[in-house]
Amino acid sequence: MTVVGITEQEALGKYYDHRRIYFWSCTIASLLILGVAVMLTRQSYRLRKSVLVAREAQATLRAAADGSLDSFFILKSCRNAQRNIEDFVFADINQRGAKHLGLPREKIIGQRLCELRPLNRSAGFFDKYVKVAETGTPLEEEFEIPGINGEAQWLHHQIVAIPDGVAITTRDISARKKAELETRSNRIFLQSMIDYLPVLISVKSVRPENFGQMIVWNKAAEVITGYPADQVIGKKCGDIFPPDVVARHKEQDQKMLSNPMVINLDDEPFRRPDGAVHFLHTISVPLFDDKDHTEYILSISDDVTGRRQQELELHKNQAELAAANDASPLGLFRTDAKGNITYVNRTFEEITGLSLHQVGSEGWLKAIHPEDHQKLQDARNLLRRSRQPYQDVFRLTRHGNKLVWASIKIAPILIGAEIEGYAGSVDDVTARRESEMALRESEARLRTVADTLPAMVAYIDADERYRFHNLAYERDYGIDIRQERGKTVRETITPERYTFLEPYIRRVLKGEALSFEDEQIKEGVYYCREVLYIPQFAENSQRVVGFHVMRQDVTTQRLEERRLLQLTQLDPLTGLANRAGFQQKLNEAMNLSRNAHVPMALMYLDIDHFKPVNDTYGHDVGDALLKAFSQRLEQTLRASDTIARLGGDEFTIIMDKIGKLDDAAAIAEKVVGVMQAPFELDGIVVSVSVSIGMAFYQGREISADALIKQADVMLYQAKQAGRNTYRVAEFEA
Repeated sequence: MTVVGITEQEALGKYYDHRRIYFWSCTIASLLILGVAVMLTRQSYRLRKSVLVAREAQATLRAAADGSLDSFFILKSCRNAQRNIEDFVFADINQRGAKHLGLPREKIIGQRLCELRPLNRSAGFFDKYVKVAETGTPLEEEFEIPGINGEAQWLHHQIVAIPDGVAITTRDISARKKAELETRSNRIFLQSMIDYLPVLISVKSVRPENFGQMIVWNKAAEVITGYPADQVIGKKCGDIFPPDVVARHKEQDQKMLSNPMVINLDDEPFRRPDGAVHFLHTISVPLFDDKDHTEYILSISDDVTGRRQQELELHKNQAELAAANDASPLGLFRTDAKGNITYVNRTFEEITGLSLHQVGSEGWLKAIHPEDHQKLQDARNLLRRSRQPYQDVFRLTRHGNKLVWASIKIAPILIGAEIEGYAGSVDDVTARRESEMALRESEARLRTVADTLPAMVAYIDADERYRFHNLAYERDYGIDIRQERGKTVRETITPERYTFLEPYIRRVLKGEALSFEDEQIKEGVYYCREVLYIPQFAENSQRVVGFHVMRQDVTTQRLEERRLLQLTQLDPLTGLANRAGFQQKLNEAMNLSRNAHVPMALMYLDIDHFKPVNDTYGHDVGDALLKAFSQRLEQTLRASDTIARLGGDEFTIIMDKIGKLDDAAAIAEKVVGVMQAPFELDGIVVSVSVSIGMAFYQGREISADALIKQADVMLYQAKQAGRNTYRVAEFEA
């Protein structure tokens, strides 16, 4: 038999192949399953870790929200059937937000916004939330709402869109906002104060990067300098002002930087764009940064252009003010430097119940209520320190029992730097009120008041007939009211007096209010009265039915004005004429020379080497030298010559009605010789000399200033010639 067979390897070959395939398939599937299981395990781990992180983040967010300074809200939308937002529901809120709403957090979550806070809808906040939720555009703003306690509250809130809702953060910024508003108000107040101060205020930078740049220029600076603020602020000095001003300011700035301190500058000229020159007195103050480096320079300037020209006008105004005070119906008084009363008027006696004899020394304190004595003493001490007028209301006791309220104003009388006394007024405000009521109640009381007035009061109708005049009017004119009432003005005065008054009567009867002075000489005595004519118009008509007359005796005031005018023309140190007196006398002498065709001479003197004496021995010795020099001049010259001190060591001599020109030259030579003798001044011996320039005048067409200029030129030539001599200008007839 034939046996045909195959090997086991061949018979089981397919089995082994399938087994290998199944084995590797299962192995690969197992590996895949294992990989998927590992991946799922890792993913589960990551998920658990993410959940943990999310919980920690949520807890952190909750802690941050609860600990935040902001109120935090999460609002979810409530939509109607049309999917429109009709309200919001509180989904979450922090503790500060709950406190802001005034409810516990648990009671707020789940509540509707507009039910819990209807103000949100009426105030427009609801619409803003809806807009942010629908558009997704964040909104940030600051706003003011009424606070719980009634005070205004400022809030800053930010609205951010979230899925189907909004997240809101709100912070109370009331403190910051109030500070900002207060800072802004203070800044506006400071700027307004600077702008409306009557002095020039400017600030410029001295930083290296913008040295000389102006940053402040107030309204007074615009008016004084003529440069508008928009042309100055932000610009450098060199771009704005003339070169001389720039150079001067640059020098001052360098001086300030080298030694930062307050500098009081001398009067300086400043040329405006229109060509006018103003003189400014400036105080410069350094402003430092936080490192004590000079950062800015503050300049405070006062326009003193008309100061010298106004001195005479100032004295005149002071005299007029003094005269007006003397004529005042107020109670007036004057004291010496120690406070002892030296003068009171009748009104003062009536108010206080004390006569001048009774108020001598400190007796006037009897009129002051005891409880106001200390107040008065404090006022006197304040006056001595401040030297400024003082006014307050004091209680007076008239005759020891009647209480009177009086307004008292006191001002120091300053002569140079010393207080020579005090002047004041007393106004009985109680009596004034009572008098005003009485005047309204009765015409009879009106006459009583009119009769007690120190002024003369009358009423004259359109026919020039007297219808009323008070007792003062009667006493002054020496007329009887009962006899003269109804008579015309012409019938009660002399023809000469009527000729003087008639033009004024005609004018007032045409409706013109007039004021004039009536000066008379009676039995060799000068009288002056200030007269007011006030027209009286018919009711609802322009027709003049008469006029009121008020006459006040101002004789004392006018005489005092003349005396004060003379005082203003004297130099207080030497007793010679000052610049104002010299100018007036020179004009008078030139007019006399021109009208009489008689020559006159003007000498301009300067003390040689006066400054070294002043610097070496001090101003007291310098003043003594000026006095001694003035006395020698008076002893050397004629009594008719006018000697004036213009200021410092400058003197002038006016010699009118000179016979020969050589006589004036001889006097000049004599003055030079006399001044060569040493001066003994309280144990100090000094030697000086004098230089003289002289010019002549006799009617030619030349002004007083030009004549002074000629003499000044001659003085300069005398100094150039070595001093201690004189020079004479060529005479021009």
